[in-house]
Amino acid sequence: NNQFIRNLGAVTRAVQTLISDAESDNIPSTFWITNPVNTWIGNVAAGSGGPGFWFEVSPSVRGPSKMMHPDKKPSYLPLTLFVDNISHSNGGRAGLQTYPQSGYKPPVQAVFQNHKSYRNKNSGVFFHAGGRLTIDGGYLADNKVAVDINGDHSDEIKNSIIIGISNTYQRVIDSLGPTAYQYPHRAQCNNNAGTSVKGILVDSYFNGGTRATGTRISN
Repeated sequence: NNQFIRNLGAVTRAVQTLISDAESDNIPSTFWITNPVNTWIGNVAAGSGGPGFWFEVSPSVRGPSKMMHPDKKPSYLPLTLFVDNISHSNGGRAGLQTYPQSGYKPPVQAVFQNHKSYRNKNSGVFFHAGGRLTIDGGYLADNKVAVDINGDHSDEIKNSIIIGISNTYQRVIDSLGPTAYQYPHRAQCNNNAGTSVKGILVDSYFNGGTRATGTRISN
């Protein structure tokens, strides 16, 4: 029941030494989220070396709080509110992502409302190995992949604007020349990115695995 409202986080970088082998601090995230029962309104994650917003919700509580909540399962908790947030110019896998392998599986549809995600190194949004997640509204542009649904089930994308490469960003790429494909000019960060931009990618998360079924794309 915490609230994060109109905060700016920028240029997040990895630690030099991990706290423990069980932690993921070598993959930095401006907003690192292990409990979805909180509120995020109007926050901006810009220029992280990893994802901007990372829902790393696990089947059990991590860290010192684990003994206080032995029966709590964060990966199965509902999302309170996530609206009007922005992720841009981030490295790593995505501007907004749900990960790890166990996936985020809320009991009811978790809605990410009016999220804007642009000019990220890889995906604007990456949903992995969970399900019942919704992108409602918002703007996704200048990412290599706008929305990557990877092994998730019963997701929904609706009322959103998705643009591969905007005219404005194409002019930026043209003006930068070869450096447009180098870190940190992230959105098109490899030599063939201009020919491999995808709007929505729906797939299984390992070869021969369960398909990402029940996903809906509307409006």
